[in-house]
Amino acid sequence: MESNHSSAGDRRAKTIRGWWGLLAAITIVGEIPRLIAARESLAWDELYLYAWVHGHGFGDMLSTVAAVEKTPPLGFMLAWLADQLGGSPQLIRAPAVIAGLAIVPMVGVLAKRCFGEVAGLAAAALAAASPMLVFYSVEARSYSLTAALCLASTLMLLRLIDNGSRAAAVGYAIAAAAALVSHYTAFGVLAAQAVFAFLAWPERRRQVAVAQAGPILVTAAWLPGLIDQTRISADELARIAAVAPLSFDTTATIIGRNLLGHPLVDLDRVPGAVGTWLIVAGAAIAAGFAGSRLVAWLRSHDRPRPHRETVMLTAIALAAPSVAIIVSSQPHQSMMFPRNLMASLPAALVLVAALLIRPPRAAAITATGLVVGGFAIGTVIEVTQTQRPAAAKAAAAIAGRWQPGDRIVELCCLTGGNGPLGTAVSTALGQREVRALSVLSKTGDTPYEESLADRRRLFVIGYVPSGQTNQLFFDPPPAWAGAFRPVWQKRWPGLLETVATEYAYRPAAER
Repeated sequence: MESNHSSAGDRRAKTIRGWWGLLAAITIVGEIPRLIAARESLAWDELYLYAWVHGHGFGDMLSTVAAVEKTPPLGFMLAWLADQLGGSPQLIRAPAVIAGLAIVPMVGVLAKRCFGEVAGLAAAALAAASPMLVFYSVEARSYSLTAALCLASTLMLLRLIDNGSRAAAVGYAIAAAAALVSHYTAFGVLAAQAVFAFLAWPERRRQVAVAQAGPILVTAAWLPGLIDQTRISADELARIAAVAPLSFDTTATIIGRNLLGHPLVDLDRVPGAVGTWLIVAGAAIAAGFAGSRLVAWLRSHDRPRPHRETVMLTAIALAAPSVAIIVSSQPHQSMMFPRNLMASLPAALVLVAALLIRPPRAAAITATGLVVGGFAIGTVIEVTQTQRPAAAKAAAAIAGRWQPGDRIVELCCLTGGNGPLGTAVSTALGQREVRALSVLSKTGDTPYEESLADRRRLFVIGYVPSGQTNQLFFDPPPAWAGAFRPVWQKRWPGLLETVATEYAYRPAAER
């Protein structure tokens, strides 16, 4: 029986009965919020992806991605395959959901390989509860896919280091190549892996060097597309620089959101005050013990070197933030969005887990429980209060009340109205209702003027920012506002509260 004062080294060597079953249980629990969130309406960049994969041939889709997108094609290819199954537009999220779910056990296995079975379970619990990982596990873009592939390449590289097997080399080459064609942010992580492995394990230099053939060959194959996308990427970096230029505050914000919270809201909302204080308390317990160990190490005359795996994971955890900072230091360029750090997040969580289990057993359990609990509170808030705009739910509710001749208006482009598809509302409406839909950013007051002229009902879908009461962009002409009255309304909470309202004509005698 392990004592309360057992060392981290003892726990590293400890064998836990049923470890794989516990890892599976943690993975299943982590699946619950991801499946809940996967049912949310498509929003923002997801609508661009859907427009480019839905109803198009494979070759046309690839040509479009190379010409107008700023990321490599793998995520689009997988989304295209998922869309061929037919049915709900949310099917394009299947690759992200699968990758996001796979991250949980892979983080556990990586932590087990580097720090022992206790760390493996702690890291898996952190990954399962992480609000950031949950959000991007259901975002139909390549962020969770890239993180999962970078994780797979790390595991394969460590296996190659362990046994030098050809299978491990092939597995690493495939995973690294796939990561590079999923998102360009993988480059920093893969470079950190390869360089550190080459330097730290000289006995495996030849195998590590040969395994780089995978990412090198796939980069060469995609080079024409990369050249085409360079211009688009520059435009995107300039747009980010306009809202999130490099600064100390911006850097602290995106790292904090990436590690603890949600990519689109501040920590006071996700994980919220209670969740944040739990995380801080757990981290303080672990930091206090780590500080005392550091002082003892500095005073020691015989200082052991850090484990090579620890240094390697630290390099991986710092890779994506470092690349973002370096790129953002250039004039009129910025990568200072939390999503651009996703490739490094799993390694960071493994290191956090390793720190949390280092105190004596009771303190380690307390610290880990506090941090996981804080993460879990953030994830609950995310899937219940900060969902994506509920455009599909609003469209479905209106479709049940709409009659031929009625008009439907969506206020501005908060669900992609200026994109090639239209809006998330349009994906959830039938063909007759779509023909009655207007997006206000494109038509101005026209829908209101037309409904006033023909005295037909008008359905309006709008969005209310957190802490406000008025719908964005809802400013109909005075004549219309006096002639119509609301007769039905329904609201859905989220990042932006979604509001669907039905207006009926009010005869002059009733005004």
